[in-house]
Amino acid sequence: MRIRELKRQARACILTPRRPNLFLISMLYILLLIALMLLVTNLSTPGRFLSEMMTRSVAAMDTLRRGGTPTTELPAFVFSFPGIFFFVVPLIFQWILELGYLIYARGTVKGETMSYRSLFEGFNYFFKAIVIRFVKAMLVLVGLPLILPALWVLATFSQANLLLLDNPDRGAFWCLNQSRRLMRGHKIAYLLLFASFLGWELLATVPFISYAVWLWYRPYSTFTYIGYYNHLTGQTPQEPEWKRPGMF
Repeated sequence: MRIRELKRQARACILTPRRPNLFLISMLYILLLIALMLLVTNLSTPGRFLSEMMTRSVAAMDTLRRGGTPTTELPAFVFSFPGIFFFVVPLIFQWILELGYLIYARGTVKGETMSYRSLFEGFNYFFKAIVIRFVKAMLVLVGLPLILPALWVLATFSQANLLLLDNPDRGAFWCLNQSRRLMRGHKIAYLLLFASFLGWELLATVPFISYAVWLWYRPYSTFTYIGYYNHLTGQTPQEPEWKRPGMF
């Protein structure tokens, strides 16, 4: 299936009126992610370290642009249990929340009646979701220095969460292995689909409009990836009727 067709179906699903409203649920999801990010940035030791690194990097680039000599001194990293706690726990909650949003979107695409509680149903898969995300993160980090291996890993295990939702009785490693099998011969297509959203990713970094962009981009990309999964697995949910009225 072509990328254009996948995105057309995603837009049709997003713009179909429903209760509760998709954009309100997406707004709640984004606000929760922002709250978790603020906890990591302001209360965790790694978060403060990375924030200081970012600030110094920007200052160094500005100094270099002005023709000066930037400092290379690194910020001090102070280990503390509370600092690590406020890094790990919000990060885990973020992973679970992302799975909850996927549950909501998956059910919506299938024509099921979903609710705000769907955002928190990822806790039903707590340990499996953590294992899947942790393994994927570690493998991506290993391949990150060369970029291409990291993208290959990203594509290889991209369907693990959706496979978990379709097979809740299966284990995390079964989902990862099944995703590897499912993506044989399809990695390039997935990476092209992934690349087609890079413009939205960049637009979402623009100050003042980033949150508004995420409000559209998050469901748009999620529904498109679900459509891609349905195409891979041969599932054909009934396509919703496209309507403009009733969005809010």
